[in-house]
Amino acid sequence: MRNTVASPGSNLFQFLDKGLRNFLIFFFSILFLTSNTAQNLISNPGFESNSELATNKGQSVSNNFDNVKGWQLLGFQSYYCHCKLKSPDNYLFSTCRLHLYAPRSGCAMIKMIFEEHCYADPDLSSKTRLEGCTSYLQSKLTAPLEVGAVYELSFWVYFPADTIVESSIRYNIGILPSLHALDMSANNMLHVKKFFHDTIPNDQWFQVKKYIRALCPLEYIVIGAFRSNTFPTLNRLDDDPITYDHYPFYFIDDVKVEKVNEDTLPSMIVPTPYCKFYEDEDKRLEVALNKNMTVHFDSDAYSFSLDDQNRLDSFITAIEERWKPVYSIVGHTDDTGHENETLSKKRADTLATYLQLQHGIPDFRTITFGVGSELPTQDNSFSTGRAQNRRATITVTSLSKPMGLYRHCLTLIEKGKHNEAIKELNKWISIADYYLIIYALFDYRLQPLKNHPGWKSEIYGAIKNRYRNHYPSMDAFYLDSLRCEDQRYRTLEGSILNLSGYFKDFEDFEFDQYNIDVNKLIETDSQHINALTSYLKSHDFPKISQIGRRNVEGLIFMLIHAGDTNQLKIYLPLIEKRCLEGEAEWLPWAMMHDKLKQLQNRPQEYGMQFIFINPEKTELQLYRIDDLEAVNKRRRSIGVGPIRDAEEVIYLRRE
Repeated sequence: MRNTVASPGSNLFQFLDKGLRNFLIFFFSILFLTSNTAQNLISNPGFESNSELATNKGQSVSNNFDNVKGWQLLGFQSYYCHCKLKSPDNYLFSTCRLHLYAPRSGCAMIKMIFEEHCYADPDLSSKTRLEGCTSYLQSKLTAPLEVGAVYELSFWVYFPADTIVESSIRYNIGILPSLHALDMSANNMLHVKKFFHDTIPNDQWFQVKKYIRALCPLEYIVIGAFRSNTFPTLNRLDDDPITYDHYPFYFIDDVKVEKVNEDTLPSMIVPTPYCKFYEDEDKRLEVALNKNMTVHFDSDAYSFSLDDQNRLDSFITAIEERWKPVYSIVGHTDDTGHENETLSKKRADTLATYLQLQHGIPDFRTITFGVGSELPTQDNSFSTGRAQNRRATITVTSLSKPMGLYRHCLTLIEKGKHNEAIKELNKWISIADYYLIIYALFDYRLQPLKNHPGWKSEIYGAIKNRYRNHYPSMDAFYLDSLRCEDQRYRTLEGSILNLSGYFKDFEDFEFDQYNIDVNKLIETDSQHINALTSYLKSHDFPKISQIGRRNVEGLIFMLIHAGDTNQLKIYLPLIEKRCLEGEAEWLPWAMMHDKLKQLQNRPQEYGMQFIFINPEKTELQLYRIDDLEAVNKRRRSIGVGPIRDAEEVIYLRRE
């Protein structure tokens, strides 16, 4: 037999045994498919893996969640439903209603429970009822999410139409990625500011699918019905249609957390940058005005007619039945007479007094203004026009109860009632959002109270106590005060105005209190960075979980404002580490990174820094970048939108 030697370009497979050749083709095909198929990071996505089924050869199954691989039950009761539950006499068979509902795929699914009326204590001995308690599923991923990568989060849910429950539950069922495992009491609900959800239809398996860009190595997911401002609102007791045996329920199946190539996603899908959701300050300064009605007055009068009383009663009753808003009342006059501003204020005050006496509305929920004849709606040349201009308009505002209380405190200060103002301010501190209360210490409008004995003993102490109760670190109050000092002449007036809201047409605010020349700003920045670096010499760079998102961001901005190259070099890698832990955010880190590049006279890499391009300092342009495509790719990796035009000029308006 002649020996055959394969040349370098020949097909080696032709010299192999046919069976071996087929095996290798199959093997490499599987290898290729595996390497090109995304991996689900949920170890038991369909709940099929159950140790109990494995030990008894699949003959039976119980509701013991410890047997379900990769999943942990949180909160209220839920049920493991499996097709091995074949007997209608089996408790789990009837509970899972397997004669009516089947898993979306495979043999298993989870029945999730929601209960409207819950007791406050885990042992159900308390008579204090809560609105809503429910079950959650938690799973640790097989690997942490890669920072900057895009992932599909999805699960399938079946919501029966005959479930007796408020409909808003169908858009509060969702999935929550987390850095750490969550824990909770049995009779409660998770209340988070951000989770991923959809509107779920009835009587069909529906896939909730969302895309996120991981900004930190998230390692857990939680699925269930989350508490929100719209759900739950009902608290029906046992004698109502919902009883112990008829809890509202839905089913979960086929959970997926999978890395995807974002270049293959449709253009309308924009992944949500996500690590944690932190508190965001509402920067809406101007008060939004909603429903209103107008009352008219005779000339030189500030009492109104019986017909207007009846209309006002109907208007207020309808509003108060639905919610308890803060009202603005603005009084007006025609252009006759000499004391128009005083008269218009009396007209507004008359309505406010009527609401307090006849409808029990507290005075902090009514805000009155008198603008005289400045804002006519009709021509004052005619008697009919003047009659229409003699009016007071009551309006439902967007102000919250704490904002109304703060404004009432300001009114008491204007009247010289400082003792009462201290009491009202104390009430405000107890109910206002914890991250807003420090701004009161920097509000020039409260200056008359700062010499009052109660300022330091009551107000200052109450604010510090709320910080101690909310933040794990005792340094949070000091660092937040330092941040406010740094922002005093930058953005602080916006935060202060947000304590009370701002009616720009009816009131003044001394913005000059928060303006300063550039040289003085440089001097104050130097003082602040000295205080910060002194603190950091004896402390690690703080975490969000210790002092809050805003404070960590503020410390980074202080380092940026100081513009010290050595300090930036020291803290930039430390802050990057905090970002990877979910304990700092990438945007301020990128601003700090580019500030260092700018100080080193090198191109920036994220496009965060701007420079003035004219002597008047009214025109800004992006400081030079290395490459627009590369910059946008880096921005995308940290969840920041792209730069469209690197040469764009931004014009600042000088007032």
